[in-house]
Amino acid sequence: MSNLIPIEYKSQKILTTQQLAECYETETDNISRNYLRNQDKYIPGVHFYVLEGDELKAFRASGQIDGLPMNVNRMFLWTERGAFRHAKSLNNDKAWEVYDQLVENYFKSKELKEYSEKLSPQTKLLLHMSESIAKAELEQQEIKQIAIRAQQTVETIKDTIVSNPDNWREDINRKLNKIAQTVGNKFQEVRSESYKTLEQRAGVLLERRLDNKRARMIKEGMSKTSIDKANRLDVIDEDKKLREIYSAIIKELTIKHCA
Repeated sequence: MSNLIPIEYKSQKILTTQQLAECYETETDNISRNYLRNQDKYIPGVHFYVLEGDELKAFRASGQIDGLPMNVNRMFLWTERGAFRHAKSLNNDKAWEVYDQLVENYFKSKELKEYSEKLSPQTKLLLHMSESIAKAELEQQEIKQIAIRAQQTVETIKDTIVSNPDNWREDINRKLNKIAQTVGNKFQEVRSESYKTLEQRAGVLLERRLDNKRARMIKEGMSKTSIDKANRLDVIDEDKKLREIYSAIIKELTIKHCA
């Protein structure tokens, strides 16, 4: 415990998954499994940070961790409250003992300990009571946030399942727009994924069908603008079977990305 090299991120001390596993005398896989099993109880920015891309590059460049493999492209950093969550998950005497030591010897700065030792017993008692009240309030906030997220998930699933088949195209576009708001610049990837999944499930080639549709439009003497605007969603809309399959795929993607 005393050999822990202090690491800071966003002006607070944190622990890597490797450090946390070593402190709790377990494997890193156990830490990861604890997180995945109780993912709804961990709040980003409160219990942990996930570093990817430029953030990970900047952290690597800070030199706080030696020997971090270059092929690592995603890294979890655990806060004091994240360490507490893992202690609750492990739920054994050793984990709680280690957590107490982490708080006293790692997360709390040396200066704070020295300052605390100079306080009167009465002030220490008041400080302890204040900390307890603050922790209770934070726990309530966490519970509230989890409840809000759960309600949002329920509403998303309900909205996804209950749709109006009379306005199929509008319903599909509304769901796609909702996904776009969630995934941002990855939206085109999601749309491509939806078409690819449809082709696999229905055994069709949408691009070939689109070419055939445009050929028919040319024979019918339709304008070049109308022909150029024709797209794969038009092809799907014309086929009842494809519409049903694609509707199911969009529902799955909406729940996956928005719930």
